[in-house]
Amino acid sequence: MAVTILAVLLLSGGGMLVTHAATPSSVTSSTSQTLNLNMMGGVVSAGNQNYLIVQKGPALEAVIDGSPLVSSQLTYTLNAQQKGLSTSGSASFTLTGQNLTGATISVSGSVQISGSVPAVALPAGCVTNCTSEVPAAFTGAASVQVGSGNDNGYGNGRSYSNSPASTSTTVGMVLESAYFDPFGDAITITSVDNSIIIVTNYTQATITWTNVVDAGILMGSVGSTPITGAFQQVAAEQENLVKGTAADIGTMSFLGVTNMTSGAQIPYMNANGGYLGTSTIPHAGSFSCGLACTETGFQDSGSFLLYGSQGKSSAVITGSYSTTWTVPAFGFSSTAHGNVAQLSGIAGAFGGRVSI
Repeated sequence: MAVTILAVLLLSGGGMLVTHAATPSSVTSSTSQTLNLNMMGGVVSAGNQNYLIVQKGPALEAVIDGSPLVSSQLTYTLNAQQKGLSTSGSASFTLTGQNLTGATISVSGSVQISGSVPAVALPAGCVTNCTSEVPAAFTGAASVQVGSGNDNGYGNGRSYSNSPASTSTTVGMVLESAYFDPFGDAITITSVDNSIIIVTNYTQATITWTNVVDAGILMGSVGSTPITGAFQQVAAEQENLVKGTAADIGTMSFLGVTNMTSGAQIPYMNANGGYLGTSTIPHAGSFSCGLACTETGFQDSGSFLLYGSQGKSSAVITGSYSTTWTVPAFGFSSTAHGNVAQLSGIAGAFGGRVSI
């Protein structure tokens, strides 16, 4: 009997396609056993990240050249890319408001992002051999124009770029990431000389993650057989920081799986495949890490489909998982439950393709 098995997992937003197909020439018998796993691990590489932050509305606080604004309107857009340890991107902001004397203050700037303030460097504990990071803030030089005055002779309380009170300068800027401030919470936009201090919410913030590598250990059972081994995942995720939700997809591998009683390898459990799920940022367990900073965990759930084979010993492994991340979300523990369909007498191997 010829059997063909095909699985496709696709997430267009993350740009990842996972396909696995097999056409064994014969299957002489099959058995099914329950799978129960406990998995613990962490992020090995943060991969590549694309950040978008948008705000159009009132700023929470603003101080320009030492003058607090009692009311202000802000338009702000940030696009930043983090690839390993390399940071790039751009941002722009325009702020207009009135100070305590009623004078109008306006400031606008265009930022060329070229660096970051790392929140976490990976692998964990690295000092000199780090390969990736998650930024707490983005840094770069900005061309800034500041205008001030009551009406500058125009009779309408507005300042103009060609007025005597208008100045232009270049300053270094620090632009906080929204990663540590989900649900539209406050982020900061500041100059290194403190001539510009803006605290604002945001109306849109997303992070697109690709090539993120997680790894760890697994323990559990297949039927009545206790097993242990390792696992690795390569993930893509589209994260919405306003809603506190994400869509996840990736590849998954079980490695070096052995029978805990006999120590013998279990070849068909050394499997490769994919997973698909959703995530939420829980409010419970979060805590403040300073001004405009909140550290949170993460909660994932989804399903997986893997194939293992060596010679004529093969298996189809399916199931679901639930993952709870630490605060902050760089380590995790998971439970997985499913089924292992062991196939005997297969001539022909499983194959797969992954495109990220």
